[in-house]
Amino acid sequence: KLANPAATLPRPMIASVQALGTGGLTTLSSTRLAGGVMQAVDSGLSFSTRVITHSSSMAGARNVVTLKLAPGAILAVGTEVEIDCLPNILLSGPEIAPGGTREISLATNLAPRPDIPVIFDETVAFSVKCDADSSCNQTKTRAQLQKECLVLTLTVASTWNFREEAQASFEIQNGEALVGEAKIRIVASAIITIKQTMCSAMDNSPSRCAPTNAMVIDKLPGFLADPKIGTTSTTLDEDNRLSITLRPNIELTELVDISISGLKNTDTPNMALLGGVSHRIAVVSWDKNRGELVVRAKSGEVLNSAAEPDVSFTLPIKNSRIVVAAQNVSLCARFASASLACSSGAGGSCGSCGLKICDIRALATFPSNPAASGPCPLAGGLGSQVLGLLRMDEPGRMLVKSIFQSSLVRGQDNIITVSLRSNRIFRTGVTFTVRGLVGSPTPDMDSTFPFNVSVTNCTATACVGTWQQSLAQVRIQLGNSLTDLTLPLLFSFVVRNPIATQAPQTATLQAVVDSSTIDVALDGALLQATDYPSFRALEVVEMTRVNLQMNALSFKGLANIPLAAGSVIKVGNLLHRTADNFPSCIMKGIGTIPATVTHTLPPLTVTFPASDGFTEMTSTSTVNTVTLSQVDCVMVASEIRFPLARGVAPGRPLVFHFSVMNSAGATAGAVPHVAIAGCRASLSVFEKVGCAHNPSAGAAACLGCTTANEVAVASTDADRRVLTSGVPEAISIASVAESTPALSQPND
Repeated sequence: KLANPAATLPRPMIASVQALGTGGLTTLSSTRLAGGVMQAVDSGLSFSTRVITHSSSMAGARNVVTLKLAPGAILAVGTEVEIDCLPNILLSGPEIAPGGTREISLATNLAPRPDIPVIFDETVAFSVKCDADSSCNQTKTRAQLQKECLVLTLTVASTWNFREEAQASFEIQNGEALVGEAKIRIVASAIITIKQTMCSAMDNSPSRCAPTNAMVIDKLPGFLADPKIGTTSTTLDEDNRLSITLRPNIELTELVDISISGLKNTDTPNMALLGGVSHRIAVVSWDKNRGELVVRAKSGEVLNSAAEPDVSFTLPIKNSRIVVAAQNVSLCARFASASLACSSGAGGSCGSCGLKICDIRALATFPSNPAASGPCPLAGGLGSQVLGLLRMDEPGRMLVKSIFQSSLVRGQDNIITVSLRSNRIFRTGVTFTVRGLVGSPTPDMDSTFPFNVSVTNCTATACVGTWQQSLAQVRIQLGNSLTDLTLPLLFSFVVRNPIATQAPQTATLQAVVDSSTIDVALDGALLQATDYPSFRALEVVEMTRVNLQMNALSFKGLANIPLAAGSVIKVGNLLHRTADNFPSCIMKGIGTIPATVTHTLPPLTVTFPASDGFTEMTSTSTVNTVTLSQVDCVMVASEIRFPLARGVAPGRPLVFHFSVMNSAGATAGAVPHVAIAGCRASLSVFEKVGCAHNPSAGAAACLGCTTANEVAVASTDADRRVLTSGVPEAISIASVAESTPALSQPND
């Protein structure tokens, strides 16, 4: 290694080489070397790498500045490297005279990576210098902030080899003004002082220097997307869910208070956040009178990150009881403590914003005295971010309000069903009163009147209300329940229809929800009592028409009243049947008195197949008779009577079957008819059938009622003839098949 000349030579040095022999060897002649060296044409030292970068371009943010340097020549110990000059830095301290400087202290990291050697001395000099045209004082207007800048001086502590990379980083706080490109130079003083412009990137080539963007401040704290709110209800006196979604470009830590205003006139005594990041948020204060909520992140929590940039949570509020004007819900943020001392060192406590008080919408002005700044402004105030409107102006009303009945039959139990859908949520404690049920003879029941409701399992927990006959009204109160605004609420109860036909009645409903009352007329008429007990349909099917064969007859009927167990079913007009040991008949001709004779046949077993939760049941006929004419021995009447084995709800199929023997000859058959007589059945709200005069009878026979409680279903013809015998005995289906046609093979 040789030192270059201190001054540029007029031409390169030309070198030659000669081999000198010893010990009798031949000396070779001098030979000129190709190439010129040591002309020293460069003016001084240079840096092959001179890169400066920063971590944040947001106004007011903490900013880590990183230097990457590599010299173009060996720099000796003691060489000073100066970075001049970083503008728009928020620095506190005494006033600086025009053109003057002031020493400051900043924490520096000289070994940000373990694989990079430490080149510089631990003592790094930082100074602030001011433009020559005016002083720089502590008040620091926006213009004055742009006049001062930061200079740092690094001292080489060990020999810095050619193109050996060194790094250093330090943390500052950005100013609040937006500034463009900054001119930053590196100055090295050794044998020759050299000055070069710093770069943001060099692409491994000293000649390719991208302009530095270090200390470019082009972002203000704010939102990457518009904040928004959503509400679930505008109804007065109704629970409301106010959902808030934010995407700030600063971290929201426990040091930042988030103030939400514009919640005046809500009837919300306490505030508890739900959903989203609510588990990481603590409520600082809730001022019901001012309608202002202040929250912040819990200790050690950060509400947003690059991976999860959105901050969302829900405020459960109670809408006003009276109509109020729509109000803006606004948001602003400030540091939790006005006296918070921001740390400028690594790991400082000021968060991404860095200011003692920070409006996350915009830093419109830099506060002259941060400690004196007050709470966030209310809705519409300076610096607040309007999230949306909160409306509480819709009265409670019923969107669906229908009433239905299950029966028009006089004196019979009638299931009344009310269907409601409101713009309010029906919660525990809501009371419904149905009025106008005029004419029902149902006796008074105080807190024992059963009802059913779609939002409660009333089979597990009894639901009871009050029925007042004199007021013709039902009052019920919901227990532990919660309705969905999108689905109707159904509740039902049973009253007895009037004994005689009357004009259709129109019912009204009063719903008391919390402190609000909704009064409406229900859609639908009821309690006309225009029908009589009857079968809506009656079907019969027979199994065979072959002479002298037992013929299974199956009946299926639908009655419009509940049928109590023990009611007597009468099946008549089953003509042209016979039986074993059928009584003989001798024709006596016209004028015989009496003209007919009635014979009793053996009892029949009647089967009621399993249905509606009941197993198969049977009963035995109490009457089984046939009546023959003594004139010509023709059967003119037939009657079978038997008790109903179980209760049957109205509209549910009454099914029973029994067998009789077909006649010996061909007959035209006849249409059977069915009638029922017994005690009035009661009907529960769950369509369970009981005994009206004796509730303790349960599923047992309902017998022994007074005339007032007797009921009868008039005789009704079935839908077809039966016992049309005359088909001879025969095999109706005859076939044969084989398994294989192959010779000598077993054939099934």
